[in-house]
Amino acid sequence: MSYSFVLMPQRWPDAIDYLARPIIGDRGTLQVPWLAISSGVANGRFQLVSRAGLDCETALEIIQAATAQLESQSVVWNVAEQRGLIFKKPYLLRAIVSGQTAATPELMDDLSCEQLVSERAMLAASQTLSAPSLLAVIPKRGWLLVCPGKAGEFVKITEMHDLAETMMARDVDRSLSSNVFFWENGSLCGHAVREESSGYVSLGQPQLSAWWV
Repeated sequence: MSYSFVLMPQRWPDAIDYLARPIIGDRGTLQVPWLAISSGVANGRFQLVSRAGLDCETALEIIQAATAQLESQSVVWNVAEQRGLIFKKPYLLRAIVSGQTAATPELMDDLSCEQLVSERAMLAASQTLSAPSLLAVIPKRGWLLVCPGKAGEFVKITEMHDLAETMMARDVDRSLSSNVFFWENGSLCGHAVREESSGYVSLGQPQLSAWWV
């Protein structure tokens, strides 16, 4: 059986019932999407791995299989925007994954937003942009956008928030998160949350222990 990581919205009411963890932080981390695992697609829906009857050893094997599958995917970073006063350079990239349509309920979803947790894919984006630190958004299924930046660069963070919220408003049913995620040194390291006229920044990393209830 083949397993794939699947991101679920941050307000996913059934997270406790499935093998899943917050994309960053521990299980007490609020307002972030959930990383779940799918064993395939049936009737137009992801078949998510349930916690019921799942022992720790089997769960770890499934997590490792999904990780191996993620890191084996062929990812291309398309240039969505260039910037520069004289010589234009890539600034905003979009992840495109090939050969994934059979593993998803719809053709427009190539499991690209899940590449946010792929060290291999994110390192490739970092190299393309010649940037050791990245800002990333996953506004809806099938979309992962990254640009150079880090926590504290509020103009860039605001731009990415605006971009994510605009895309979510256009496709509410497939929306994931308006958060801006920070990536550095091979891993997620924090996120920025915006709520109406306020917001906050939280620093932290993904926690393997967060898979367990």
